Amino acid sequence: MQNGLIFHASSAGGVYAGSENQPFTELTVPKPTTAYGAAKLKQEDCLREFSSRLDIRIVIGRISNLYGANQDLSKNQGLISTICSSILRRQPINLFVPLETSRNYIYVGDASRIIVDAAKIAVKDSGATRQFLKLVVADENLTIGNILNVAKNVFRIKPLITASSNAKINKQPRSIIFKSVSL
Repeated sequence: MQNGLIFHASSAGGVYAGSENQPFTELTVPKPTTAYGAAKLKQEDCLREFSSRLDIRIVIGRISNLYGANQDLSKNQGLISTICSSILRRQPINLFVPLETSRNYIYVGDASRIIVDAAKIAVKDSGATRQFLKLVVADENLTIGNILNVAKNVFRIKPLITASSNAKINKQPRSIIFKSVSL
């Protein structure tokens, strides 16, 4: 019996984007709609094969949308950090999706605690199971409109918003809802 554990960070949104019957859980059959999501599933499969071959415990963490300190605001990612930065600099926030778009946003500290707890459980598990899957998600999903309202209340400033259309982004599902049911 091996005493180690490998944790692999995967993408909840990437692997479940085309799946059916929300909320998506660890029991939902993944159905990626992009090359990124398919690549994440391939990584998971490679790790499972490695785990089986060498009898090593693994935890695959399918993480929703992380937010928190030290995000790189020069990249086109990190909606919550971008909203906060835009409000502080009094610059407009350019949105490419409707305000009703719903996602699961988890604070990096909360995600870290979930990952550590899942790893502890996996290491202590005395059964034959060597491969664990954990959704690393917040308890609730929020719309972009919800986030803008919270930001408005926290900063006491109305966010400046511009709307654009992007054909690639508009193919994304309007709502992706998660609920963890394991570990």
